[in-house]
Amino acid sequence: MNESEPKVAIELVSKLNDPGYLIGDRAYDSNKLYDICASRDVQLVTFQHRKNAQGFGHRRHSEYRMRAMHLKDTNFCLALLNSREQIERMFGRLTSFCCGLSLLPSWVRTLHRVEMWIMAKMIFYQIWRKELAPSAA
Repeated sequence: MNESEPKVAIELVSKLNDPGYLIGDRAYDSNKLYDICASRDVQLVTFQHRKNAQGFGHRRHSEYRMRAMHLKDTNFCLALLNSREQIERMFGRLTSFCCGLSLLPSWVRTLHRVEMWIMAKMIFYQIWRKELAPSAA
């Protein structure tokens, strides 16, 4: 919570081992992050580019950022962005249903306990989704 999302993304991307696509919003639209993703064989795709991105300015732009800008209107990219919306919806449900990810109890403070708490909540969510509310899937 005390770091910006793009800075944390750089740290997380450096731990990736498999190729693929990473979806983000305008906050992740930086040349540095595109290059770091490419070094891990990952193509970053953002659904909104910064306002001045179309003019390109006078600075060098990552070739992977330019590739993403060309990809953004393809059917494949639109499907990726749609999956991001589905993931956002799932996290919204996780935080708002009866067994959701609300405030942590006072005894959940160490990293291990936080991880266990979140895993348990996700299990409860899957049970709720599959058995109690099949129409919510």
